[in-house]
Amino acid sequence: MTTGLGRDAFFGVAAEAAYGNFVAPTAYVRHRSATPTFEAGTIDDGAVVAGRLVMDEAQVQEGSTTVGATVSLPLLRALPALLLEHMLGEQAAGRAGSTADPHAWTPGSLTGKSLSALIAASTTAGDDLIVALLGAKVASWQVSVPLGEVATLELTLVAQSVDDTQSKPVAAIPLGAAFAGHHATLTVGGSARRARNVTIACENALAADRRFLGSRHISEPLEADARSITWDAELEFDSLADWTAYKGSLARTAVSLALAAGDDNLVFSSPAAVVSASPLPAADARGPLSVSLSMMAYQAAAVPALTVQRWDASI
Repeated sequence: MTTGLGRDAFFGVAAEAAYGNFVAPTAYVRHRSATPTFEAGTIDDGAVVAGRLVMDEAQVQEGSTTVGATVSLPLLRALPALLLEHMLGEQAAGRAGSTADPHAWTPGSLTGKSLSALIAASTTAGDDLIVALLGAKVASWQVSVPLGEVATLELTLVAQSVDDTQSKPVAAIPLGAAFAGHHATLTVGGSARRARNVTIACENALAADRRFLGSRHISEPLEADARSITWDAELEFDSLADWTAYKGSLARTAVSLALAAGDDNLVFSSPAAVVSASPLPAADARGPLSVSLSMMAYQAAAVPALTVQRWDASI
């Protein structure tokens, strides 16, 4: 009888040279949860056969495949640059460890950018469960920074095909420290605000069902619409006067979330965030005023709708 020492779970990625062609992962992180999905429909010829109340198995064959995954990761202080590039599209390399010249990522073309993504977990019996997604693209992502917890990054992937023949990498998968709520500062309209929870989400608006004759698999998903970038935050105010003065600046304002832990820094910023719904403060009989704020980020002239900056010694 084999006795396992506990579960192991990791997520590895590599940039593909050609869409859908497997490349061994070059960057690994540990995941909280990962759910790969694979659907292969069936098609039948519909022909009527005398004396048959049910079609024969020879009349049925495999149909089109649908492949994807949802992955939840701790928001690492040393998040792989490759993930950020495929989440946003454009990367401007800075100098390692430089606060004056940090690495930066902004919305850019995702065409021609695809990943080979390896999702793995080990059971308590020591069995390795490994699924490789080929032609994987980031359809959407979300960063959540909750009060008193570790920050998370959630990815939704759409892929072309699945390969379950890959093996577990020999090298050890690094642990890596993550950002948490106490590392975060939210700034709205140039002023730091007291926030309990902050979420930044992006829909990359990919056309993920591009299918053509000659293949059961999709062709590379392309961007089919403008991206949607949203900010959500729960804020607290000292008084109604504080809220009244504050809400006047919400018509169109800059917003940023800075995460700082030691020498590791990760900053998300939008130059023009517009409140997507009219917020009203909520308070109990003796409690402080609180507002759940939802904003949509827009580009301001030549300034991108979202910039992600990072500086540390690892990239």
